[in-house]
Amino acid sequence: MTIAKIYARLREEPAGWLRFLITHWPETPSGSLLRRWYWNRRLGFPHDCGYGRAVVFDYPALIHIGNRCDFSSETQFFASESAGIFIGDEVIMGPQCYLRAGNHNIGRLDIPLRDQGHSHKSLPYLGQTYSIVVENNVWLGARVVLLSGAWIGTGTVVSAGSIIKDRIPPNSVVGKCGVYPRRANPPATPVAAQAASLL
Repeated sequence: MTIAKIYARLREEPAGWLRFLITHWPETPSGSLLRRWYWNRRLGFPHDCGYGRAVVFDYPALIHIGNRCDFSSETQFFASESAGIFIGDEVIMGPQCYLRAGNHNIGRLDIPLRDQGHSHKSLPYLGQTYSIVVENNVWLGARVVLLSGAWIGTGTVVSAGSIIKDRIPPNSVVGKCGVYPRRANPPATPVAAQAASLL
């Protein structure tokens, strides 16, 4: 190893520790401000987003984040080896969600798995191509996994622990037993109106 390489690694070390300190600061008002400042700068300044402790974006240049999104603690975005990840406006993610936009190839038996490279799906959306698309007003429960090819339609709710790799239609509820249309609940009747109707 040359002196230049050693110097370059030493120079990167403080930046890595600073990034770790900012992203892993406890869930306090100051921690939230630090994370918002750090990730907004790296992600192109989305408006009014919240980032929990230990949220990770591995390649921010390949990730589009909309406005008014909240990402709970330990949510991870991995866009390497892919066409990127699109997150729309008003998206909420529970803790420990995992988005992996590239897949490992496993189709050959004659070479080791680690040498087979990666592949990804290409989803055309808003004039660009992404490997994962999460449209506006989506709620992902805790520990949801989105793999390459996942496309979550507007207004969809995905239950905790679900694994998605295909397209989900808008206004759906994804549960352990399948995908169902999301229905509006009837408006609640105020107590005073109920009492008046009894008279």
